Amino acid sequence: MSKTKSKNTTKTRERKPTRPGLSLVTWHLSLLLVVAFFCASRAGAAQPDEQGSTYSVVICGIGGDAEYEKVIQGWGQDLNSALRKNGVPDDHVFWLAAKKAAGVYAESRSDQIVQLIDKLAARVGPQDVFQLFLIGHGSFDDYDYRFNLPGPDLTATRLSELLGRIRAERQLVVNMTSSS
Repeated sequence: MSKTKSKNTTKTRERKPTRPGLSLVTWHLSLLLVVAFFCASRAGAAQPDEQGSTYSVVICGIGGDAEYEKVIQGWGQDLNSALRKNGVPDDHVFWLAAKKAAGVYAESRSDQIVQLIDKLAARVGPQDVFQLFLIGHGSFDDYDYRFNLPGPDLTATRLSELLGRIRAERQLVVNMTSSS
């Protein structure tokens, strides 16, 4: 509430809480995607086995409402395409989304993520580069961070344990989740 004073009276007018517009949110997350693309390209595309290969995992969580769901899945699709266009082989890019669609490797459910990480743990060596991109919403309960997924959420503790299975000495994690 703000108060404005005139000569003899005090007027009180109520301000409605403002929610950042989608354009502002889009701008911020677009900036994050640009940074992610830069980091991905700097980490290098797939190289011969002696120098290592790049493996990229893009995980899109739930959007909360239809508008954000569409935006989040669109960013995942764009990032998936950009990684492939920038030299990461198709069999080294894995896009998980809240709903199975064309180009989606699997649904972004905890059990599917664990299965993929187990599969990659057997393939990825110390000389390889591993990139993980998290897109969506997160939350924090004063104890642990959670990446909001369809079904049980993925906690920071669990994510750390999963990443510990990947033997790549060079790992990049880009967390594009707001904590709402």
